Amino acid sequence: MTRSDGLISSRMDGINSTIKGIGKQREALEFRLEGVEKRLRAQFTALDTMIASMNQTSNYLQQQLANLPKIGE
Repeated sequence: MTRSDGLISSRMDGINSTIKGIGKQREALEFRLEGVEKRLRAQFTALDTMIASMNQTSNYLQQQLANLPKIGE
């Protein structure tokens, strides 16, 4: 059981191998999450810019419509 090729040693090797595999999976997940975060931040920035532009257009149109002559005046 306790020899270098015994049951405990084999189990320890298996556990260490599993830990290494989990570490690699974790690193891969972190890498993917960083990419997702980068993409979502870029999308948010683009949407925020678009909304600001649409708000400016809305304000302009409201001003122009307010300056139209009223019917019956």
